[in-house]
Amino acid sequence: MIHIKNCLDDIQTFVDQRLRRLRGTLKDYEERTVHCPACEQLALVADGKTNRCHFCGLVVTTTQALINFYLFGHPEPESQVKVCPQCTQPTVVKNVPVATGECVAFCFGCPGPIRNQSDNSTEVPQ
Repeated sequence: MIHIKNCLDDIQTFVDQRLRRLRGTLKDYEERTVHCPACEQLALVADGKTNRCHFCGLVVTTTQALINFYLFGHPEPESQVKVCPQCTQPTVVKNVPVATGECVAFCFGCPGPIRNQSDNSTEVPQ
């Protein structure tokens, strides 16, 4: 049992060190950095094209695949996807954690948080 705990500690140390090394790479992309569906690290930069995880290297080339990954297991995934007021595509998912520490309405089509023009909040119109 002690051996298993030591191995788990080693894995956590590796993850922490890797994420520290990635800080510079991810620095300018905090608002577009979401959890990776493969490694679950907050290291996938959504850019609308390659949507690449800088931790594990996963590349998701289609917006719909990324939305499907993100909503996998949700009891009503269709109810979580809204039309983006900016790109007019059904690519907005509510309550997406991003690297800024916020949970936002996030468009995977024109990647980034959707800001309400009147009060700068991230609520998506129904």
